[in-house]
Amino acid sequence: MKVYNIKMKSSVLWSMVIVLFLGAVSCTDMDDYKKFIKGGELTYAGKLDSTLIYSGHNRVVVTGLFLADPKITSCKLWWDDKSDSLSVPVVRTAGVDTFKISINNLTEGTHSFEIRTYNKLGNSSVPVYATGKVYGDSYQSTLVNRPIVSATEDQENVTITWGGLDSDGTLGSDVIFTDNTGKTQTQFCPIKTTTMNLPNYAEGTSFQYRTLFLPDSMAIDTFSTAYQKQEIMNVIDMGQIPIGGWNGVNVSAFDPTTGLTLHSYQYAITASIIMFDNGCLAATDIDAAWHGSHGGVPRFSDTGIRFAKTNLTASDFDAFHYDSQFEGMTATENPIAIQAGDIIFFQTKDGRKGLLKVVKMTDPLGDILLEEKLQKYY
Repeated sequence: MKVYNIKMKSSVLWSMVIVLFLGAVSCTDMDDYKKFIKGGELTYAGKLDSTLIYSGHNRVVVTGLFLADPKITSCKLWWDDKSDSLSVPVVRTAGVDTFKISINNLTEGTHSFEIRTYNKLGNSSVPVYATGKVYGDSYQSTLVNRPIVSATEDQENVTITWGGLDSDGTLGSDVIFTDNTGKTQTQFCPIKTTTMNLPNYAEGTSFQYRTLFLPDSMAIDTFSTAYQKQEIMNVIDMGQIPIGGWNGVNVSAFDPTTGLTLHSYQYAITASIIMFDNGCLAATDIDAAWHGSHGGVPRFSDTGIRFAKTNLTASDFDAFHYDSQFEGMTATENPIAIQAGDIIFFQTKDGRKGLLKVVKMTDPLGDILLEEKLQKYY
């Protein structure tokens, strides 16, 4: 029994020692904590609420709200693992205040941000973490202009027909043109609109256009392609013209400015005549020598039209719509020998240009079928 009592007393004694030790440790920890907060309760500044980061062109725009804490005096932002930072002074009012700051000169790509606010006591808020995307030259290099299917003029109005553009974020196109008073006008055409009208358009002028893009739903900056020059489609499709030679069933000449075929008695009433005979096109009476030897006179004199063969294909002919496509072409021949499949360039005496496609020809003295394109006359 004595031995048992001794053991009991030893256990109690050790228990008391342990309690005293833990109490001493606890007092030490509490003292250290008090030293850490220096006699005051540890408080955080109010954080930036409703934080959003908008994408931009080599920048982001950070926004948020200051809701409750009236003591906030600054807001600090770090990005990319705190490799850079920006501190912004804050002046609070009695209500809810809006925070907005642009962080510029950022590299293209995704950036991570840490945001803390500070009060006048130097206390910080809990951190707010967010990410934002930056667009730059790489994105810009992927942008292409919206295609134009046609741009045609009718009584001082130009109608543009747009092609499709499979690109996310396409807003539409800006068009700059000159009106008939000489003033520069700008119009915007949304991407979902397939045609637009340019009223009171100055004849003989071109217009410029570009396409605008918004990279994503959080983007605050608009990107665009460079302005591109566009001519009006001023080469007219005159359709097909059947004419015939000596053995042909069709009349042997036509007026290229109207596309009308002509009988011999009509030659004197037009200033522009192209005749077919002996496998040639000509702006003079091909049979003048024959008429002279038979006591007649040439049916018409030289109308001044000149010709030249081209290397154009049938596809080139079909895609021929603009004045600029005539660049480098000269016409000096009269008459000019032709065969089926030829594309002939011609120019009238007053400088008007056109093309003739020889669709088919039965024989040098028979019938031929021409297709004509003619420069619009201003």
